[in-house]
Amino acid sequence: MATDKRKKIRFIVMAEIIAILAVINAVLVIHMDQMIGYENAKAQGIEEIQTERQKQALTGNLLDDQEESKAKEAKEVYQSEKESTLILVNKDHPIPDTYNVKKSTYIKQEKKVAAIILKPLEKMLADGEEKGFSFVVCSAYRSNEYQKNLFDKDLNKYQNQGMDYEAAYKKTALSVQPAGYSEHATGLAVDIISKENSKLDKTQEKTDEFKWLKTNCYKYGFILRYPDGKSEITGIIYEPWHFRYVGKKVAKFITKNNLTYEEFINLVNSAK
Repeated sequence: MATDKRKKIRFIVMAEIIAILAVINAVLVIHMDQMIGYENAKAQGIEEIQTERQKQALTGNLLDDQEESKAKEAKEVYQSEKESTLILVNKDHPIPDTYNVKKSTYIKQEKKVAAIILKPLEKMLADGEEKGFSFVVCSAYRSNEYQKNLFDKDLNKYQNQGMDYEAAYKKTALSVQPAGYSEHATGLAVDIISKENSKLDKTQEKTDEFKWLKTNCYKYGFILRYPDGKSEITGIIYEPWHFRYVGKKVAKFITKNNLTYEEFINLVNSAK
């Protein structure tokens, strides 16, 4: 009897040991599966990160290549035009003392312009008039003396309104440049408005004349020099009347890429 009882106890102990080992084995299997899953997920995650980084690097390289290509094209276009028509004039770039403009007269409206832009200007306005538009060239070439008088007039106006000199100067310079810093002195710029609207303000953009000029001026070598939303770049308020001659190829490139003239020159200078 004692022997049977010991055998029974031994059997029960062995069964419990086997059960415990089975549980331990099951736990180990689950743990191993989890570890394998984790390692697979980790590897996949690393691969995805590496792939994403490769994509970003590739995209960055493509963007760099595109910018480099655009800069190269800008430089080629720049070099295809006469350098005298491409002078950059703004608050940071005065007209050089050596600059000499050969002037001609736009007979129809008795305005002097740089001789090089006379025919393109006449052609552009004539083509527009054939389509029923009426233009007025309200300003073209200006001497430094005339420009100084314009600037001083606005400067004094703002000072008389109570502004101090510095504030009045800054406000004036948003729409009128000091003598020596105005494109008008180059003879390459013209202010063109609708015959139906004599105001030099934003209402010009609503005229049919402006809409036609904005769409077609590049075909004749002109650009809208101070476009809307680009004042921080040009330093000048939006002027839907101020058109600048830069030559057909440059005008087409600037218009196609929605650039200001400053942005175009920066692109040219960045070309390798």
